Amino acid sequence: MRRALALALVSVSLVACSAGVEGTWVGNLDCDQVPFDVELTLEHDSKLVYTGTGTQDRAFKDLEGNETTVAIEFDASLELESKGGAQDLLTTLTCTSEQTIRTLTGGADPEVVSEGCEPRRYDNYVVGWDGEDQLTISGPDGCSGKLTRR
Repeated sequence: MRRALALALVSVSLVACSAGVEGTWVGNLDCDQVPFDVELTLEHDSKLVYTGTGTQDRAFKDLEGNETTVAIEFDASLELESKGGAQDLLTTLTCTSEQTIRTLTGGADPEVVSEGCEPRRYDNYVVGWDGEDQLTISGPDGCSGKLTRR
């Protein structure tokens, strides 16, 4: 009886460890040495496909001392090659919103200074998965980073 219970617990823990890439991932993406915070939430869509949404944000002071935020939202679709183990994922990332918001020194109301997705943003990005709790991201535009499952 104890052996059956132990085997059942081991089976459950192995299933929990191989949850694919479902969940919330957080980390940083550096684009030509400019850091962005990234959050990506994925849900299991079909057999080996996970879909979701993400944000890429950066807050900084511009040369005039104005608070500036770049906020990018995107849709994501990641497809595993197999159920588990380290692998590169078939990746489609699509920008859905991009804004640069500036708040002038002196406390003026924030203003949107640019809007609209940059053409071809996220084209040819590669996402790798270590088979557990880390995603690596790299793009031909000089962006690279790591996300960890929260």
